[in-house]
Amino acid sequence: MSQCPITYASCSPEKYSQQGLKKLNRGLSLLLPFDASKIMHSSDSGISNAVWPFASALGRVNARRQSMEPVRHKGKFFLFPPSKQYAQIPQNLDLSLRLAQCLGLPVPFHGLIHDEDGTMTCFVELPATVQCLHQISARHEQENSLEFLVARIEESCTFPVLEKYKLFQRVLFSWLTGFETQDISCFAFQKVAHKVELAQASLFFNSILPLGTSEREFGLSVGGKKRGFSASDFREIIARDLLGLNAETVEFLISGFQKNYLPCRELVMESFLSEDLKEQYLDVIVGRLSRLNA
Repeated sequence: MSQCPITYASCSPEKYSQQGLKKLNRGLSLLLPFDASKIMHSSDSGISNAVWPFASALGRVNARRQSMEPVRHKGKFFLFPPSKQYAQIPQNLDLSLRLAQCLGLPVPFHGLIHDEDGTMTCFVELPATVQCLHQISARHEQENSLEFLVARIEESCTFPVLEKYKLFQRVLFSWLTGFETQDISCFAFQKVAHKVELAQASLFFNSILPLGTSEREFGLSVGGKKRGFSASDFREIIARDLLGLNAETVEFLISGFQKNYLPCRELVMESFLSEDLKEQYLDVIVGRLSRLNA
């Protein structure tokens, strides 16, 4: 039975459901296979190579040709093609974004498209307010830390308490799903209706699957610590001391992640990852949930 890679709905015998095609572009009645070889070796999306050490580009739908096309300027989507060296990178990215959405994090419209050679490419919609984004950058290694990011939130955001809650949610999710290549450049501010806030993430990814464990467990250090985070680190050092969140708020968020494990597991099993990588992905989540419960 065919499964639409955009909506995950059944679409047999077609490659895509009509709902999925219309979500991608109203002018589509079909979508021709994508030539991923055009971007297999390029990094034209502007995403840091440290965060995403694979090929990427910008793209947009050509409704007249019923196709997705890579472009250098004025793209509507980030495009993430397969890697020759690492297995199922696009499927990993797509699943990670769906898991984030399942756990209540805002994410952009995204999905997978079929390639000419039978592989898949992931697309992620660029934010409509991209011209309003101010990406956060670190000049020194010590600025690639949660403390530096919190200080920027306090000085820049209209309602820093709200943004700190969103930051904790995002950091906890990145840690649970193994997004270890994340760094300070993954965070940005946007201005919406005179309010400066933390922009939603355009990228979540289990980097442990293709790259193994790194020196940082969620990409940012805390008090100089990079690995071996425990439940008390999240509840006390990060949430209470650094972010100033009250215990009830923290427990509400953590328990929500714990209670939603089964829906997340179902989503992993429905994903386009191979059976072996599904199990590896779940092993990361289960292992870190057990540390969070300790």
